[in-house]
Amino acid sequence: MLRYKSWFIGPKGENADILEEYVLKSLRDYIHMRRNFRTRDPFIISPKNKSTREFEESLEPFKENFEKLTYRMKESMPFFSPRYIAHMTSDTLISANVGYFMGMLYNQNNVTSEASPVTTELEHEVACDLAELIGYDTSSFWGHLTSGGTAANFEALWVARNQCYFPLAAKEVADAYDLDIEVELLNGEKRDIKEAEEVTDAFLNSIDPRRASELRDALYEAAMKKGVGPKAIEDALFEAGISGEGMHGYPRGAVFVPQTAHYSFKKIVEALGIGRKNLVYVDVDEDFKMNMEDLKTKLERGEKGYCRCSNSRHYGRRRG
Repeated sequence: MLRYKSWFIGPKGENADILEEYVLKSLRDYIHMRRNFRTRDPFIISPKNKSTREFEESLEPFKENFEKLTYRMKESMPFFSPRYIAHMTSDTLISANVGYFMGMLYNQNNVTSEASPVTTELEHEVACDLAELIGYDTSSFWGHLTSGGTAANFEALWVARNQCYFPLAAKEVADAYDLDIEVELLNGEKRDIKEAEEVTDAFLNSIDPRRASELRDALYEAAMKKGVGPKAIEDALFEAGISGEGMHGYPRGAVFVPQTAHYSFKKIVEALGIGRKNLVYVDVDEDFKMNMEDLKTKLERGEKGYCRCSNSRHYGRRRG
Protein backbone atom coordinates (compact mmCIF):
# COMPACT_ATOMS: atom_id res chain seq x y z
CA MET A 1 0.00 0.00 0.00
CA LEU A 2 2.93 2.34 0.60
CA ARG A 3 3.68 2.78 -3.09
CA TYR A 4 0.21 4.25 -3.72
CA LYS A 5 1.09 7.15 -1.45
CA SER A 6 3.53 8.43 -4.05
CA TRP A 7 0.79 8.71 -6.66
CA PHE A 8 -1.24 11.58 -5.15
CA ILE A 9 -0.59 15.10 -3.92
CA GLY A 10 -2.08 14.06 -0.59
CA PRO A 11 -4.95 15.58 1.42
CA LYS A 12 -2.51 17.89 3.19
CA GLY A 13 -0.32 18.48 0.14
CA GLU A 14 2.27 16.04 1.45
CA ASN A 15 3.68 15.43 -2.04
CA ALA A 16 3.48 19.03 -3.22
CA ASP A 17 7.24 19.07 -3.70
CA ILE A 18 6.99 16.25 -6.28
CA LEU A 19 4.21 18.01 -8.18
CA GLU A 20 6.05 21.34 -8.10
CA GLU A 21 9.28 19.73 -9.30
CA TYR A 22 7.73 18.07 -12.35
CA VAL A 23 5.41 20.92 -13.27
CA LEU A 24 8.45 23.20 -13.23
CA LYS A 25 10.45 20.68 -15.27
CA SER A 26 7.62 20.50 -17.80
CA LEU A 27 7.49 24.28 -18.09
CA ARG A 28 11.26 24.65 -18.44
CA ASP A 29 11.46 21.91 -21.05
CA TYR A 30 8.62 23.52 -22.98
CA ILE A 31 10.27 26.97 -22.91
CA HIS A 32 13.54 25.36 -23.99
CA MET A 33 11.71 23.86 -26.97
CA ARG A 34 10.27 27.27 -27.91
CA ARG A 35 13.64 28.98 -27.72
CA ASN A 36 15.27 26.38 -29.93
CA PHE A 37 12.55 26.40 -32.57
CA ARG A 38 13.72 28.38 -35.62
CA THR A 39 16.62 29.92 -33.76
CA ARG A 40 17.12 32.63 -36.38
CA ASP A 41 13.65 34.05 -35.83
CA PRO A 42 13.77 37.43 -34.01
CA PHE A 43 12.45 38.00 -30.48
CA ILE A 44 9.04 39.68 -30.57
CA ILE A 45 8.90 40.65 -26.88
CA SER A 46 12.07 42.48 -25.88
CA PRO A 47 13.37 43.39 -22.40
CA LYS A 48 12.70 47.01 -23.34
CA ASN A 49 9.03 46.18 -23.98
CA LYS A 50 8.77 44.53 -20.58
CA SER A 51 10.25 47.54 -18.77
CA THR A 52 7.66 50.00 -20.09
CA ARG A 53 4.83 51.40 -18.00
CA GLU A 54 2.27 50.25 -20.59
CA PHE A 55 3.49 46.64 -20.28
CA GLU A 56 3.26 46.74 -16.48
CA GLU A 57 -0.19 48.30 -16.54
CA SER A 58 -1.45 45.67 -18.97
CA LEU A 59 -0.51 42.99 -16.43
CA GLU A 60 -2.49 44.55 -13.58
CA PRO A 61 -5.92 43.08 -14.55
CA PHE A 62 -4.34 39.63 -14.82
CA LYS A 63 -2.67 39.91 -11.39
CA GLU A 64 -5.82 41.23 -9.77
CA ASN A 65 -8.07 38.56 -11.29
CA PHE A 66 -5.54 35.86 -10.42
CA GLU A 67 -5.80 36.79 -6.74
CA LYS A 68 -9.61 36.86 -6.94
CA LEU A 69 -9.68 33.46 -8.63
CA THR A 70 -7.40 31.81 -6.05
CA TYR A 71 -9.68 33.18 -3.32
CA ARG A 72 -12.87 31.98 -4.98
CA MET A 73 -11.52 28.52 -5.84
CA LYS A 74 -10.95 27.80 -2.14
CA GLU A 75 -14.73 27.48 -1.80
CA SER A 76 -14.75 24.48 -4.16
CA MET A 77 -15.70 20.98 -3.05
CA PRO A 78 -12.80 19.25 -1.22
CA PHE A 79 -12.66 16.21 -3.51
CA PHE A 80 -9.06 15.66 -2.42
CA SER A 81 -10.05 14.85 1.16
CA PRO A 82 -10.91 11.33 2.38
CA ARG A 83 -13.67 13.03 4.38
CA TYR A 84 -15.51 13.77 1.13
CA ILE A 85 -16.74 10.74 -0.81
CA ALA A 86 -20.12 12.06 -1.98
CA HIS A 87 -19.39 12.12 -5.70
CA MET A 88 -17.48 10.11 -8.30
CA THR A 89 -14.67 12.67 -8.33
CA SER A 90 -11.71 12.33 -6.00
CA ASP A 91 -8.10 13.39 -5.62
CA THR A 92 -6.14 13.41 -8.87
CA LEU A 93 -2.90 11.62 -9.68
CA ILE A 94 0.33 13.62 -9.75
CA SER A 95 1.12 12.07 -13.13
CA ALA A 96 -2.29 13.20 -14.43
CA ASN A 97 -1.74 16.76 -13.24
CA VAL A 98 1.71 16.95 -14.79
CA GLY A 99 0.52 15.39 -18.05
CA TYR A 100 -2.47 17.75 -18.19
CA PHE A 101 -0.23 20.75 -17.58
CA MET A 102 2.22 19.67 -20.26
CA GLY A 103 -0.55 18.97 -22.76
CA MET A 104 -2.11 22.37 -22.04
CA LEU A 105 1.18 24.13 -22.85
CA TYR A 106 1.52 22.43 -26.23
CA ASN A 107 -2.18 23.04 -26.98
CA GLN A 108 -2.55 20.46 -29.74
CA ASN A 109 -5.70 19.77 -31.75
CA ASN A 110 -6.37 16.07 -32.21
CA VAL A 111 -8.87 16.66 -34.98
CA THR A 112 -6.23 15.41 -37.41
CA SER A 113 -2.74 13.91 -37.21
CA GLU A 114 -1.40 16.79 -39.32
CA ALA A 115 -2.39 19.22 -36.57
CA SER A 116 -1.23 17.00 -33.72
CA PRO A 117 1.20 14.27 -34.84
CA VAL A 118 2.35 13.40 -31.31
CA THR A 119 -0.81 13.67 -29.23
CA THR A 120 -2.88 11.83 -31.85
CA GLU A 121 -0.43 8.94 -31.58
CA LEU A 122 -0.63 9.11 -27.78
CA GLU A 123 -4.42 9.10 -28.02
CA HIS A 124 -4.26 5.96 -30.15
CA GLU A 125 -2.00 4.29 -27.58
CA VAL A 126 -4.43 5.10 -24.76
CA ALA A 127 -7.38 3.80 -26.80
CA CYS A 128 -5.43 0.62 -27.50
CA ASP A 129 -4.75 0.15 -23.78
CA LEU A 130 -8.45 0.62 -22.99
CA ALA A 131 -9.48 -1.80 -25.74
CA GLU A 132 -7.10 -4.42 -24.40
CA LEU A 133 -8.35 -3.84 -20.85
CA ILE A 134 -11.95 -4.44 -21.93
CA GLY A 135 -10.99 -7.49 -23.98
CA TYR A 136 -11.41 -6.14 -27.51
CA ASP A 137 -9.27 -7.23 -30.42
CA THR A 138 -6.62 -4.50 -30.55
CA SER A 139 -6.02 -5.15 -34.25
CA SER A 140 -9.51 -4.05 -35.24
CA PHE A 141 -10.71 -1.48 -32.70
CA TRP A 142 -11.30 2.25 -33.00
CA GLY A 143 -11.52 4.85 -30.29
CA HIS A 144 -10.50 8.29 -29.12
CA LEU A 145 -10.51 10.44 -26.00
CA THR A 146 -13.53 12.57 -25.14
CA SER A 147 -14.08 15.55 -22.88
CA GLY A 148 -15.95 13.45 -20.31
CA GLY A 149 -18.55 10.80 -19.57
CA THR A 150 -21.54 12.49 -21.21
CA ALA A 151 -19.63 13.03 -24.48
CA ALA A 152 -18.42 9.40 -24.31
CA ASN A 153 -21.97 8.09 -23.83
CA PHE A 154 -23.24 10.33 -26.63
CA GLU A 155 -20.62 9.16 -29.12
CA ALA A 156 -21.04 5.49 -28.14
CA LEU A 157 -24.80 5.61 -28.72
CA TRP A 158 -24.36 7.71 -31.87
CA VAL A 159 -22.01 5.10 -33.35
CA ALA A 160 -24.26 2.24 -32.21
CA ARG A 161 -27.30 3.88 -33.81
CA ASN A 162 -25.50 4.42 -37.12
CA GLN A 163 -24.12 0.88 -37.08
CA CYS A 164 -27.53 -0.64 -36.40
CA TYR A 165 -29.28 1.29 -39.17
CA PHE A 166 -26.50 1.02 -41.75
CA PRO A 167 -27.83 -2.26 -43.29
CA LEU A 168 -31.00 -0.46 -44.37
CA ALA A 169 -29.03 2.22 -46.21
CA ALA A 170 -26.76 -0.46 -47.70
CA LYS A 171 -29.79 -2.39 -48.93
CA GLU A 172 -31.27 0.69 -50.60
CA VAL A 173 -27.99 1.43 -52.38
CA ALA A 174 -27.60 -2.23 -53.39
CA ASP A 175 -31.12 -2.21 -54.84
CA ALA A 176 -30.49 1.02 -56.72
CA TYR A 177 -27.24 -0.17 -58.33
CA ASP A 178 -28.12 -3.90 -58.51
CA LEU A 179 -25.14 -4.88 -56.38
CA ASP A 180 -24.65 -8.50 -55.35
CA ILE A 181 -23.79 -8.59 -51.65
CA GLU A 182 -24.12 -11.60 -49.38
CA VAL A 183 -24.99 -10.87 -45.75
CA GLU A 184 -25.04 -13.18 -42.76
CA LEU A 185 -28.03 -12.96 -40.43
CA LEU A 186 -27.93 -13.44 -36.68
CA ASN A 187 -29.25 -17.00 -37.10
CA GLY A 188 -26.28 -17.84 -39.34
CA GLU A 189 -28.34 -17.84 -42.54
CA LYS A 190 -26.73 -16.18 -45.56
CA ARG A 191 -28.67 -14.37 -48.27
CA ASP A 192 -28.36 -11.67 -50.88
CA ILE A 193 -29.05 -8.26 -49.39
CA LYS A 194 -31.58 -7.46 -52.12
CA GLU A 195 -33.76 -10.37 -50.95
CA ALA A 196 -34.39 -8.74 -47.59
CA GLU A 197 -37.84 -7.55 -46.55
CA GLU A 198 -38.49 -4.01 -47.73
CA VAL A 199 -41.61 -3.04 -45.84
CA THR A 200 -40.84 -4.31 -42.34
CA ASP A 201 -37.76 -3.89 -40.22
CA ALA A 202 -37.20 -7.65 -39.87
CA PHE A 203 -34.00 -7.31 -41.88
CA LEU A 204 -32.77 -4.59 -39.53
CA ASN A 205 -33.30 -6.84 -36.52
CA SER A 206 -31.62 -9.85 -38.12
CA ILE A 207 -28.27 -8.24 -39.05
CA ASP A 208 -25.42 -8.14 -36.56
CA PRO A 209 -24.59 -4.40 -36.24
CA ARG A 210 -21.03 -5.29 -35.24
CA ARG A 211 -20.45 -6.40 -38.85
CA ALA A 212 -21.57 -3.11 -40.37
CA SER A 213 -18.00 -2.19 -41.25
CA GLU A 214 -17.63 -5.47 -43.20
CA LEU A 215 -20.89 -4.71 -44.98
CA ARG A 216 -19.60 -1.28 -45.95
CA ASP A 217 -16.44 -2.80 -47.42
CA ALA A 218 -18.50 -5.38 -49.32
CA LEU A 219 -20.70 -2.61 -50.70
CA TYR A 220 -17.76 -0.67 -52.15
CA GLU A 221 -16.18 -3.87 -53.50
CA ALA A 222 -19.41 -4.89 -55.26
CA ALA A 223 -19.76 -1.38 -56.66
CA MET A 224 -16.25 -1.50 -58.15
CA LYS A 225 -17.14 -4.75 -59.96
CA LYS A 226 -20.14 -2.97 -61.49
CA GLY A 227 -18.03 0.01 -62.50
CA VAL A 228 -19.62 2.31 -59.92
CA GLY A 229 -17.16 4.74 -58.35
CA PRO A 230 -16.70 5.14 -54.58
CA LYS A 231 -17.91 8.77 -54.69
CA ALA A 232 -21.25 7.66 -56.13
CA ILE A 233 -21.65 5.06 -53.35
CA GLU A 234 -20.63 7.55 -50.71
CA ASP A 235 -23.23 10.05 -51.94
CA ALA A 236 -25.89 7.35 -52.21
CA LEU A 237 -25.26 6.15 -48.65
CA PHE A 238 -25.53 9.72 -47.41
CA GLU A 239 -28.87 10.14 -49.17
CA ALA A 240 -30.20 6.79 -47.95
CA GLY A 241 -28.77 6.67 -44.43
CA ILE A 242 -29.69 8.49 -41.26
CA SER A 243 -26.57 10.66 -41.49
CA GLY A 244 -28.26 12.46 -44.35
CA GLU A 245 -31.91 11.46 -44.03
CA GLY A 246 -32.23 11.71 -40.26
CA MET A 247 -34.40 9.40 -38.15
CA HIS A 248 -37.64 10.48 -39.80
CA GLY A 249 -39.28 7.51 -41.50
CA TYR A 250 -37.01 4.91 -39.97
CA PRO A 251 -38.34 2.23 -37.58
CA ARG A 252 -37.93 3.39 -34.00
CA GLY A 253 -35.82 1.10 -31.85
CA ALA A 254 -35.29 1.23 -28.12
CA VAL A 255 -32.27 1.75 -25.91
CA PHE A 256 -32.11 -0.56 -22.89
CA VAL A 257 -30.14 0.75 -19.92
CA PRO A 258 -29.88 -0.33 -16.27
CA GLN A 259 -31.76 1.61 -13.60
CA THR A 260 -28.36 2.94 -12.51
CA ALA A 261 -27.65 4.47 -15.94
CA HIS A 262 -26.23 7.99 -16.10
CA TYR A 263 -28.80 10.75 -16.54
CA SER A 264 -27.08 11.81 -19.76
CA PHE A 265 -28.86 9.02 -21.66
CA LYS A 266 -32.13 10.95 -21.37
CA LYS A 267 -30.57 13.88 -23.19
CA ILE A 268 -28.72 11.70 -25.69
CA VAL A 269 -31.76 9.79 -26.99
CA GLU A 270 -33.48 13.14 -27.52
CA ALA A 271 -30.52 14.59 -29.41
CA LEU A 272 -30.18 11.47 -31.61
CA GLY A 273 -33.85 11.45 -32.53
CA ILE A 274 -34.58 8.14 -30.78
CA GLY A 275 -36.88 9.74 -28.22
CA ARG A 276 -37.13 9.39 -24.46
CA LYS A 277 -40.19 7.18 -24.81
CA ASN A 278 -37.85 4.61 -26.30
CA LEU A 279 -35.39 4.66 -23.39
CA VAL A 280 -36.13 1.52 -21.37
CA TYR A 281 -34.81 1.04 -17.84
CA VAL A 282 -33.94 -2.48 -16.75
CA ASP A 283 -33.82 -3.60 -13.11
CA VAL A 284 -30.46 -4.34 -11.51
CA ASP A 285 -29.50 -7.16 -9.16
CA GLU A 286 -27.80 -6.95 -5.77
CA ASP A 287 -24.45 -6.38 -7.50
CA PHE A 288 -25.95 -3.50 -9.52
CA LYS A 289 -25.65 -5.51 -12.72
CA MET A 290 -28.47 -5.52 -15.29
CA ASN A 291 -31.04 -8.16 -14.33
CA MET A 292 -31.10 -10.56 -17.28
CA GLU A 293 -34.58 -11.87 -16.49
CA ASP A 294 -36.06 -8.39 -16.47
CA LEU A 295 -34.19 -7.55 -19.68
CA LYS A 296 -35.49 -10.73 -21.35
CA THR A 297 -39.07 -9.96 -20.26
CA LYS A 298 -38.96 -6.42 -21.63
CA LEU A 299 -37.38 -7.55 -24.89
CA GLU A 300 -39.97 -10.29 -25.41
CA ARG A 301 -42.94 -7.99 -24.89
CA GLY A 302 -41.49 -5.27 -27.10
CA GLU A 303 -41.15 -2.70 -24.36
CA LYS A 304 -41.75 0.93 -25.36
CA GLY A 305 -40.78 1.67 -28.94
CA TYR A 306 -38.99 -1.57 -29.69
CA CYS A 307 -39.87 -3.10 -33.09
CA ARG A 308 -42.47 -0.55 -34.13
CA CYS A 309 -42.64 -1.85 -37.66
CA SER A 310 -45.53 0.43 -38.59
CA ASN A 311 -43.12 3.35 -38.75
CA SER A 312 -40.92 1.66 -41.34
CA ARG A 313 -40.47 3.33 -44.68
CA HIS A 314 -40.36 1.62 -48.06
CA TYR A 315 -36.75 1.29 -49.09
CA GLY A 316 -35.55 1.83 -52.63
CA ARG A 317 -38.28 4.35 -53.37
CA ARG A 318 -35.96 7.10 -54.56
CA ARG A 319 -34.38 5.38 -57.53
CA GLY A 320 -37.26 3.09 -58.51
